[in-house]
Amino acid sequence: MSFVKLDDGILDSSLWVDGDSTRLFLAALLLARPQEFTEPIEQISVRGFDKTGFVAPPGWYGFIPASGSGLIRRALLDSDQGLKALEKLCSADDESRSCEFEGRRLARVPDGYVILNFMKYRDKDHTAAERQRRLRDRNRERDSVTDITRDKRDVTRDVTQSESESESLKTKTKPSAERDKSLPAVASLPTLIAIPLNDGTEHGITARDVEEFRSLYPAVDVMQELRNMRGWSLANQSNRKTKKGVMRFIAGWLSNQQNRAPRQGNHNGTYGNTRSYTGNRAQDRTNGNIAAAQAAIADILNPDVGSFSGGETSSHE
Repeated sequence: MSFVKLDDGILDSSLWVDGDSTRLFLAALLLARPQEFTEPIEQISVRGFDKTGFVAPPGWYGFIPASGSGLIRRALLDSDQGLKALEKLCSADDESRSCEFEGRRLARVPDGYVILNFMKYRDKDHTAAERQRRLRDRNRERDSVTDITRDKRDVTRDVTQSESESESLKTKTKPSAERDKSLPAVASLPTLIAIPLNDGTEHGITARDVEEFRSLYPAVDVMQELRNMRGWSLANQSNRKTKKGVMRFIAGWLSNQQNRAPRQGNHNGTYGNTRSYTGNRAQDRTNGNIAAAQAAIADILNPDVGSFSGGETSSHE
């Protein structure tokens, strides 16, 4: 199905007052297709095959592959009305607003007719200037810091309607990188050691983290165990932890080492730093039960931490 742009200027043209000519011209517009003519176009008379003497220069025109009678039939006019309308459209018009082609709208050529000013109105875009202005305003707002071109000159290209409409759907906020620059910098603590993760990044452990672990697991050499965890992660790439699960992995590992800490041999010795010997059997039994319960709870909460030395696990958090 064809589509043609119709300029509202036709309402003020000398053509509009003639109903038959207007009807025929509109039918011609719907049938026309852009075509390039590389040679000058000699006009043929509507009635007969004589040359009229008018010649259109080479270029692009709207070509209608139809005879005069076929065009008249499409416009639903009778033969006499249609021929008169065709002759008017193919003749010079002194009252036409345009001096192009002496006011002619159509010209008969071999194999059909051409609309002489077809490409002029087809390529006309009434909204182009406004759309380009709005697009430039949006680009200026987005790139408000500095506008730099390769040759240090302002460059403006033609913007199609689809490009402009697509651009209008984009967010008007600044890119996240620009917004991040405006935020105050947050001082970060130095990383003492890092645990490799399954996505190729590493989870850093700071001095503050180490102090916290030491207070939670006093019987554990925290730094050595963290080095063990790093070594295990480097050797077991397929079982490395996720960002979400790495802290659970560290806590489980240290908890296991806390529970495995050797019994101290003095009179008031400890076992795993959780079980103290007071000399009172009942109290010692209670302390032993508490230590066993803590170990069981740690195993429940940290099922991915194995029961063997080093806390190795095959779970992939």
